Amino acid sequence: MFATNENNDNASDPSQPAPPAVTTMLGMIAGFWVSRAVWAAAELGLADRLPAPRTADELAGELGLHGRSLYRMMRALASVGVFREHADGRFENTPLSDTLRTGAPDSVRALARSELGPSHYPAWGEILYSLQTGRPSFDKVFGEPVFAWFEKNPQRAEVFNESMGELTRTVEPAVLEAYDFSDCGTIVDVGGGFGGLLTAILRRHAGVRGVVFDAASVVERAGPRLAEAGLADRCTTAAGDFFQSVPPGGDTYLMKHIIHDWNDEQCVTILRHCHAAMKPGSRVLIIDQVLPGPNEPSLGKFSDLIMLQLPGGMERTADEFKALLAAAGFEFRRIVPTQSPVSVIEGVRR
Repeated sequence: MFATNENNDNASDPSQPAPPAVTTMLGMIAGFWVSRAVWAAAELGLADRLPAPRTADELAGELGLHGRSLYRMMRALASVGVFREHADGRFENTPLSDTLRTGAPDSVRALARSELGPSHYPAWGEILYSLQTGRPSFDKVFGEPVFAWFEKNPQRAEVFNESMGELTRTVEPAVLEAYDFSDCGTIVDVGGGFGGLLTAILRRHAGVRGVVFDAASVVERAGPRLAEAGLADRCTTAAGDFFQSVPPGGDTYLMKHIIHDWNDEQCVTILRHCHAAMKPGSRVLIIDQVLPGPNEPSLGKFSDLIMLQLPGGMERTADEFKALLAAAGFEFRRIVPTQSPVSVIEGVRR
């Protein structure tokens, strides 16, 4: 019903006629069929169980599943390049399914489990609620805000935090290549999670020190990871709530995928707490997507809908980031694009 790379080679050939609009629309309608099958594969850890080709019956026996049904799902995924089916019915990994392997360098297994699983996916079923009210549909589905729900569901919170680490790894090389952190002094990573980005910065720049600041339940996991990375002497952790305060004395305050979680008023609160903790001349770095103009393709325009439905935040344009910085007392300096979906928005404390 919908085109794949195998049968739609004309899509990238401008000399060939474009497919009918209805064909394109059918592909869009069917998109969630693929994404939910990817989620099931990720949740079950199928790619981890394929160091060599195996049948669906073998996998089903280990996982307590119905063999024929598992075969049907893996056959469907193989048709779009996730797994490869042999003539004898065995399946093997492909470059796409390799990204669903736990611990793979470019793994997004946790991201698939988080974005497409029980903590996120149900909110999409109530998108009309968000469109009618402007409020997060997650709250309607689960009866409380997403981060409060995570506090009560630590296993899903663990998957979410791992997914954020995976997102960091996908943009990390591009951010480090585009922005020079060598003169950032002591970096306070506000909402820094397990410290993935800060670890990468400190590894590259020996003269930089750091503080990972996040909720207590998160930073207790960050400490051992920093020690394992050999950075315990240059990076500490601090627990707290950035809606109340942030650790003082840093030279640079860094926020990756934090500002987009919140509405304008909440963002200004966070930024003002950073401003109050900083010395004149210190900088704030916001790492987020910057939305392009009308009709320009952008992953951010769809992740903006996730922000609408879950935490109640938003992705922003350049002008909207400048307005937030000004409202919190910062002087906007520049936006540094990267070879990834995110940019580095830089402000300076007046």
